[in-house]
Amino acid sequence: MAKQLKITRGSFYHHFKGREDFLRAMLDYWMQEWTLGVRDQVRALGLDPANMLLALVKTIRHRRAAHYDAAVRAWAMGHDLAAVYLRQADTARLAYIKELFAGLGFEGTDLETRARLFLYYEAFDPMMGLPADPADEDDLIRNRLAVLTRH
Repeated sequence: MAKQLKITRGSFYHHFKGREDFLRAMLDYWMQEWTLGVRDQVRALGLDPANMLLALVKTIRHRRAAHYDAAVRAWAMGHDLAAVYLRQADTARLAYIKELFAGLGFEGTDLETRARLFLYYEAFDPMMGLPADPADEDDLIRNRLAVLTRH
């Protein structure tokens, strides 16, 4: 890797103790940037839960978070450390989404189902080979949220 980056091995080891340390640093960055950072950015808006959900979708899509997740999800299938981080990220994401749906009055299995559907959709829809027409995307997002938040 040092050779491909045209840096010395000493320079690499100046920053990282070894391969495992480098992988952990990448996963820490991914967790901070694409899970905690997205959550904190949306929380800082101080909106009501319904508008927070909309802001969350728009932030995920604007930052192209699902595209970065795809690499980590694939990596986690064969690497224990990546799997641990992915589990932590999905747990934190689901907890935040549940918090928003709970703020809309949902509870129990209904809360769990809606939060998981939201998470699954936002994690995987942007990676699908069937992208929505960009002209229709806002309407599709609003409609999907209307379905998920309807009592």
